[in-house]
Amino acid sequence: MNWISVENQVPQPNEKVLCFDTQRIYIAFREHGTIYNEHWTICEEQDCSCVGCTGAITHWMPLPEPPK
Repeated sequence: MNWISVENQVPQPNEKVLCFDTQRIYIAFREHGTIYNEHWTICEEQDCSCVGCTGAITHWMPLPEPPK
């Protein structure tokens, strides 16, 4: 899998994906908005928090399949 720039494409709303913000990798989902007003929610353990506009997230990719 390759990283996808948010400038080229964004995932469907509420689709959990891997996200990168220039420093860390998260599991997150895009909540709502237009390409100019996106809000992403990062889930860490049981807690989820909004990280604001797409300026925070630069790249994403689909989650891999879980191990069998």
